Amino acid sequence: MAAVLFSNSTDLFSADWLRTNGVRILIILAFAVGVSLLGRLAVRRVTRKLDASPSATAELSLARAATLTNALTSAIRLVVWTMAILLVLGEVGIDLAPLLAGAGVAGVAVVFGV
Repeated sequence: MAAVLFSNSTDLFSADWLRTNGVRILIILAFAVGVSLLGRLAVRRVTRKLDASPSATAELSLARAATLTNALTSAIRLVVWTMAILLVLGEVGIDLAPLLAGAGVAGVAVVFGV
């Protein structure tokens, strides 16, 4: 079963593998952390602009800004870390085609409301 999941399981986690794929995995994770932080900072900046605008319904505006902040932060985090996990799994040698096909079928089912 493990041989089916991993395309090159004979040299997995060897010294050569760690020098090439291990470095790539570290770069992917560092990039994901950086993009997550930049996304969070951008969302906070937008929130500050929303909070600064004068409004007749300030309390409702604050609640709306908080909801928008949480939704955008969660969406950015979900997209960035999903992509990072898929890239890391690809570097480890796991075949991503079945995962992506299953996600596509699940996405279609959600769109149609089944």
